[in-house]
Amino acid sequence: MEIDLELIGRNADDLADLLDMLPASVRVVRAGRLQRAEVEDRLRNTNVLLVPSLYEEWGYVATEAALEGTPVVALPVYPFVEILKSPFGVCASDMSPAALADALRHVLDTHPSRSLVASTAEAMFGTGTIGERLTEIWSGPRRALALVAT
Repeated sequence: MEIDLELIGRNADDLADLLDMLPASVRVVRAGRLQRAEVEDRLRNTNVLLVPSLYEEWGYVATEAALEGTPVVALPVYPFVEILKSPFGVCASDMSPAALADALRHVLDTHPSRSLVASTAEAMFGTGTIGERLTEIWSGPRRALALVAT
């Protein structure tokens, strides 16, 4: 499968030896550090975001990608195991590179609809949903508020 792999961030050069081992069908572009608007543009124009992170505290990059309609593939680490549900994204079955590659192939082969990915992400992480969750955290469930008010 021919793949264009764009590495964003300041640590791409640390992977040079590993990148040299990739097959010729994988074209690697080392974009380096980008401004936020440039990253958002990349997310809107890519087929999948691959997040090979071994640790991710919040998963912001995954939710930002999905809100742009880009499905996400990640290793099975927190919070991805909890938030990556179809069609929003896929976690690899284990921590191996082969499992990550299989998950990536699955997403590339199934071509999830960008509008479905975006609408699913909006329902899970959009401002309306998050606003309701924060209100409950700060104020307690609405039912409890209704009981107090009556």
